[in-house]
Amino acid sequence: MHSTFFDALAEASLRAVSTFSPQDLSSISWSFAVVAVLNRPLLQVIGEEACKADESSPQDLANTAWAFASLRIFYEPLVAAIAMASKQTLDQFSCQNLANTAWAFAKVV
Repeated sequence: MHSTFFDALAEASLRAVSTFSPQDLSSISWSFAVVAVLNRPLLQVIGEEACKADESSPQDLANTAWAFASLRIFYEPLVAAIAMASKQTLDQFSCQNLANTAWAFAKVV
């Protein structure tokens, strides 16, 4: 049911991913995880771009971590980047952000 739409979304996202903000990256990965659609080429590129992202919000970090863990994708550079960024902004995390990030790390590490 979702596959045609998500195939088209993945194709369009792959063409534009270098222009995405950290929120865009987390939202796209989150949407694929919610409907359990695993598009490895897209998520690989999102993971690479998210590693380079500056100034990701706690929500962006938590959502990206949750999405990758929900889809059972362990991309070590992304986990390391999220861990480092989270340490620097931990005091800004909501309880939900903390719980989602901790759950994601427990699931994939």
